[in-house]
Amino acid sequence: MKKTLSLFMVAASISLASAQPVSTPSWTNAFKAVAEIEDANKTAPVAITGNGNVYAAGQFNQMIATDEIFLEPVAQDSYLIKYDKAGKVLWNISLAGAATIKAVVADAEENVYITGTLADQVTFNTTSGEPIVLEGKKMSDAFTETQDFSFIAKYDANGVLVDAKTITAEDHPDIAASGLMYFSAGGQVEVSRLALNGDKVYLSAFYAGKAHFGDLERQASLVVVSGFLLDDVQHAALVSFSADDLNHAELVAEMRPTAAMGSEVAFNTSSFDFALDGDAVYVGAVGLGDLTLETPDGEQEFNFAVEAGGVNEYGHVIARIENGQIQAETYTAPATATTNKKTIDDLMVVNDVLYVGGVFNDTLAYDNTVFSTNKTDLYVAALDKHSLELQATWVSGYDEEENNVNQEVFANMLMADNIIYLNGYREQISDRVLLNGLSYTIADGNISGGSREGMITSMDANNHSMVLAGLDKDGQNTVAYYADVLSSIEGVKGYVTLSAQRVGDTFYFAEPKDITVYDLQGRALQQEYAATSVSLENLSQGIYILSDGKQSLKVLK
Repeated sequence: MKKTLSLFMVAASISLASAQPVSTPSWTNAFKAVAEIEDANKTAPVAITGNGNVYAAGQFNQMIATDEIFLEPVAQDSYLIKYDKAGKVLWNISLAGAATIKAVVADAEENVYITGTLADQVTFNTTSGEPIVLEGKKMSDAFTETQDFSFIAKYDANGVLVDAKTITAEDHPDIAASGLMYFSAGGQVEVSRLALNGDKVYLSAFYAGKAHFGDLERQASLVVVSGFLLDDVQHAALVSFSADDLNHAELVAEMRPTAAMGSEVAFNTSSFDFALDGDAVYVGAVGLGDLTLETPDGEQEFNFAVEAGGVNEYGHVIARIENGQIQAETYTAPATATTNKKTIDDLMVVNDVLYVGGVFNDTLAYDNTVFSTNKTDLYVAALDKHSLELQATWVSGYDEEENNVNQEVFANMLMADNIIYLNGYREQISDRVLLNGLSYTIADGNISGGSREGMITSMDANNHSMVLAGLDKDGQNTVAYYADVLSSIEGVKGYVTLSAQRVGDTFYFAEPKDITVYDLQGRALQQEYAATSVSLENLSQGIYILSDGKQSLKVLK
């Protein structure tokens, strides 16, 4: 997924200069894929190619029948659909069986790589040739119901399956000889993200037990509890494969407990992500206790406080790995007995800035003067990519209402035209039911946004166009394509960001202003005079510009 756009950079303004298509999507596609919205994949990924074609993935447990798509499920199946830039379906295939596609990336030849989790038997279908059947984890010769194994697969531009491989795990080899009681689920591998760089594809995953990334084996840690009980401790790994044949797995980095066998407290990594920038690899992790970041060329240790009464310090490690050297910076919030909700869910590098996105509760690790509103908040932190020093932070400040009942969850972030698009959602903690989406934009140091119906599960862009995947308010899987929106428009030239407070689709100003609302073609759609607020309620979903003639604000409805 391409997340870094080198269009142009300016310090305090954006030059918008040529005509653009309308701000409503150039095309959309929507269909009902699951019987209940809670069955939908809230991280359903999307990717756009350099030519503007689109790959979209998701889950389905009921028949999908449109003019161009016909898919029938076996279980909670996954689909992969390719659209051209005009919205025509070029091909579609299913992963028949219990499978979840977590990430999708495409290369310059429009080969597409997917990764995710699976259970039971899953058939990777293909537009031509033989499908490949992969198997999930078995216990006592029976498949487990949970998706404890992962996969990586490659299709060519025409939907022909090149290869598919299982990433497996087995129980830790020291369990049997320990003489201790053991009731855990055993070996597990859960992948989360993919990225391409040159002739390699990179994959991040959490694993427990002894994991097999192709011919690369990695062994996680154990912890002894109360002197008689043994439990697994997960590790977070970043592994590369050959993009050509998905072989030749190599360890890039791993975050693990410093001790292979712990006592009483499981020192572990609770979230992990990475970004690539030329020869540099950036990793971000949130963890507890004595941890070690390991690479093939060395390692670095970190210590985060574990105190009596469950008072813990969850540290954020940001590291740059290049030419065998680890450069790291840590950020922490005061130790607390509150249940940890701090995450690092996404990293992206744009020019000289490393952006870190996630969720936090209580105190923000990057700036201890910032506190969450009610339970949790989304955040973005900007760091200098060379020194890893903090430059700025932004938080959602959204009140999810009932504390300890609802929480905010990070979905994705993307930078395009100097604007950061930040998306998440509010869910019930008990059953993970989606309550509403959250969407924000960050421009010229200001964050604006709030709740929305449905949610954006994924975004991607090339140098000209954007694509959004999501769930609408009726639980339909959607893809919205904005062609040629990532350059300029004549209507708002050299603008400074207009300051406004957003509540839903209404924007409030500190003092009365004459406001014109433009689409991305530069056409004036709405005018308000001496207004302290402007509502976009009567406009369709799309990207708009609010301008008072001197200052402007680009917003996504």
